[in-house]
Amino acid sequence: MPAVRFAVQAYQARALPLAAQRVVNYFAESMPQDAKTEIAIYNAPGTKDYCAGLAGAVRGMKVMAGVLYAVAGNTVYSVDSVGTETSLGTINTTAGKVSMAVNRATPQELCIVDGTDGWIYDTSAGLVQIADADFKAADTVAFQDGYFIFNRAGTSEFFISGIDDGTAYLATDFANAEGSPDKAVAVFSNHRELWVFGEDTIEIFFNSGNLDFPFERIAGAFIERGCAAAFSVAEDDNTLFWLGDDNIVYRANGYSPQRVSTHAIEETIRKFSSRSDAFGFFATISGHKFYHLTFPTGRKTFVYDVSTGLWHERESLTSAGTLERHWRGIDHEFVYGKHLVGDALAGRIGELDMDTYTEFGLIMRGIL
Repeated sequence: MPAVRFAVQAYQARALPLAAQRVVNYFAESMPQDAKTEIAIYNAPGTKDYCAGLAGAVRGMKVMAGVLYAVAGNTVYSVDSVGTETSLGTINTTAGKVSMAVNRATPQELCIVDGTDGWIYDTSAGLVQIADADFKAADTVAFQDGYFIFNRAGTSEFFISGIDDGTAYLATDFANAEGSPDKAVAVFSNHRELWVFGEDTIEIFFNSGNLDFPFERIAGAFIERGCAAAFSVAEDDNTLFWLGDDNIVYRANGYSPQRVSTHAIEETIRKFSSRSDAFGFFATISGHKFYHLTFPTGRKTFVYDVSTGLWHERESLTSAGTLERHWRGIDHEFVYGKHLVGDALAGRIGELDMDTYTEFGLIMRGIL
């Protein structure tokens, strides 16, 4: 009897007779040479209930001093090791992804930005809005060498906080990504280098210790490739991944962008009416480093497996068994010995688990 061949990745060509594979909520794994098959197919991890009392859809998560913090709706929470949430206060917006970073102050400070305002939380002062007049609206925040670093929304500028103080700012503590006049959409710290992602280009800076402004551009570190979605930038496998301005998904190979998406995925992305709301994050499970890239407008979640170079899809179902907008997962933190993800569609946090075959108690539909 001939072997039954299953699809091993998501690849639907424009000419469907050539390739019309869909792999949803499964992923492939290469087997040893002496195994009975070259490829094994496993279910993607299910999601167990962990914390279900949040005020709205999860917008971001971060670990500080071994404790999980989350923003859900307009509320900032701490979540302990048994899944009990504690409200720490509220911010001024209720929807949209937030960016979070942690500094080295004593006590440590958690910074939150939402594109309009900035907030600082520490265990001594609690949650306070950044009131310094020299703080500007920012979409993303990163941390490096004592500084919180922000892109100034709608401009080519990035700016920094006072050292070890997320509440203090100076009007002169900013710089421009000057290689191109495009807007800075995101900042990201990687291996003590500051990557400033623009709409059309990327520039990389380092901390020179200059007293006027500490960050200077690395000579020759100018990438003529932009970023289409600020929150698509994610870090793992000793490098960065992001959605390019040309609808191609890249990973950084040194200072060169290396394409990792396929023609089929790129064609799907091209058809979305909006791509700027895409968000990405990594989760390393069972030895696989998975880059999850979700398009809320396009109602799609693509997942790239760094170990195999193959893509698959994730999707979520409603309680009625119909398709949700996209996979529910948003952000991932490994804390308390658990792989935790926020729910982008409801006020809860779940635990990813390879031996769970449901998602928050709902059916997980697999397609091969």
